[in-house]
Amino acid sequence: MLTVRARPGSLTDTAARLVTAAGIPSALVDAMPPPRAAALAGLGDADFESAFVVPLADLAQTLADLLPLHRRIVLVGSIAGLGDWDAVLSGAFAAGATGLMRSVALEFMSHGVTINLIAAPSDDPCHALQVAALASALLASDGVSGQAVPCDGGANLRMSRARPRAAPLREP
Repeated sequence: MLTVRARPGSLTDTAARLVTAAGIPSALVDAMPPPRAAALAGLGDADFESAFVVPLADLAQTLADLLPLHRRIVLVGSIAGLGDWDAVLSGAFAAGATGLMRSVALEFMSHGVTINLIAAPSDDPCHALQVAALASALLASDGVSGQAVPCDGGANLRMSRARPRAAPLREP
């Protein structure tokens, strides 16, 4: 039995149609941050509330609803937690989702629950085949839990996205 918690047409929704679920209660959960490019300088409290705090609380509630019945859970999130240009909000959410996932994995380990996060480069459904293959493997295994696994063909290993700042940082 596979439970899917995802927005219609999202990467998670598309991948779910390709996932082979284990013979135990499993779940595939959309943990992609709300798309919003923004640099730190232009952000206020309301931005963090709407793009980080509320979605992270929603994810925590989704996990609480699934546990402890579901024994294998895979979150599909963003690689933005590793850092990207103008991705402060996405990075904060991805880091929060990773920390939440790891803590929940530890808390429910004694119940035989595994939970992992697939870190995809975007919510684009073109990544669905790769995400589905990795999700199927994670849902079938009880040997991996609490891990954030990049699914971007190794792009996270390259530093080619680094670029010089337009202006030097101001001294305080």
